[in-house]
Amino acid sequence: MEIGFTPNYEESIIAGRAAARNAFSFWQRYWCWPVYLLLGLAVGWFLGWSWAHWGRSLGRVGGLAASASIAFLLYFAGAKLVMRLARRLGIRWIRQRRTETAVVFSIEADGLQWKSAHSLMKLGFPDIDQIYETERLVGFVSAGSAHYVPKRAFGSSDESRTFVRDVFQRLSDDAKQRSLKQNSVRVVVS
Repeated sequence: MEIGFTPNYEESIIAGRAAARNAFSFWQRYWCWPVYLLLGLAVGWFLGWSWAHWGRSLGRVGGLAASASIAFLLYFAGAKLVMRLARRLGIRWIRQRRTETAVVFSIEADGLQWKSAHSLMKLGFPDIDQIYETERLVGFVSAGSAHYVPKRAFGSSDESRTFVRDVFQRLSDDAKQRSLKQNSVRVVVS
């Protein structure tokens, strides 16, 4: 089976996020958020203390609580905005510097293969740690890397389901167990 498609950088980012969501636990993904929360609270506390000290209109406790919560919310909203903006700018800058080249994807006897004009990448079935499926792609986690095939490359949804079933049957038992944790893969395989 050979499929030709042109990868999309936005799909690469979606594949990476989906792989992280499926491969890592909650605490492995969000280990830094308590630090961000404490930093936001410290900034909010400082601003609240200074506001309560300078402006006594709400009183010390009221000014401290109001400004601490406002500063924390602004900090949280700013962090989300910066992350979203960085992702969009990153995709845009990558597209400007490197054009997306066509890829021929195929299933070989020993694994999966992505071939383009510049590179050849093989992923053996024993190397796949997990298969996952999203709305836009079928992805593979292997040693912390995210490899994927967009669903738009398949002619129909039946072809993509058949592909997932074929790859799933060739995975190791551990990889099958990890893959079955995702509901969409469980539905396709059964």
